[in-house]
Amino acid sequence: MAKLKKWEYIPLYHFMNEGLDAVDFNPSSENNNIGKLIKNDDGSIEWTDVASSRSAASVKKDKDISINDFCIATPRFIRTMCDASWPEDRVTMFTLFWDAVQRHDWRSSRVVNETTALMWYQDEERQKWHAHASTAEPTTKLYSLAVIDESRLQKTLLKVETAECEHIFLQAEIERVSLQCFSSPNAHISNYLLRSSLQHINLPRIRVLHTGCLLLPATACAFVINACR
Repeated sequence: MAKLKKWEYIPLYHFMNEGLDAVDFNPSSENNNIGKLIKNDDGSIEWTDVASSRSAASVKKDKDISINDFCIATPRFIRTMCDASWPEDRVTMFTLFWDAVQRHDWRSSRVVNETTALMWYQDEERQKWHAHASTAEPTTKLYSLAVIDESRLQKTLLKVETAECEHIFLQAEIERVSLQCFSSPNAHISNYLLRSSLQHINLPRIRVLHTGCLLLPATACAFVINACR
């Protein structure tokens, strides 16, 4: 429980069913910097400092988990906080914070971006709190997350909507470029170059359904366009 006792941030993924199922429990493991929840034979849940061999890249970010997974993970996290001897006021604060998220109107909104914004908000706010708590003096009085800051939540919604617009624009641009590439005389060459470039360029990927190919955003499209000529 070293990370919890230092007030360090731990993704909710480790408290989700998916995270529990991904645990590779190895008592002899020396890599125990990241703790994991494990299921005991009696069905109870216990936190262990033994790390999973699962790649960190496969761990979902809090902002990307579903509301359902959020509701499953947070009660487990609260129980683990108690097991780690967290002060009662901090356990209460997180209980109120996560309860406020679950009770918020956007939690059951038909507007997908509002639900997404709620998940982004709780992730960003918790990461900021843990960053502050892990470096603060033990006697420092920490601020509370118990009440949702509606103005920040609205700003988060704007970020979600902006990200969606950028994604739609990139998707349209990439599809246009892909059609140009795959209809060119050198389509087999551009396809090879495109796939090769994916191995070396660390950029978001979007799958074009009609081709089944992973393509790069507009920042790398010029490379592919040149290959098509």
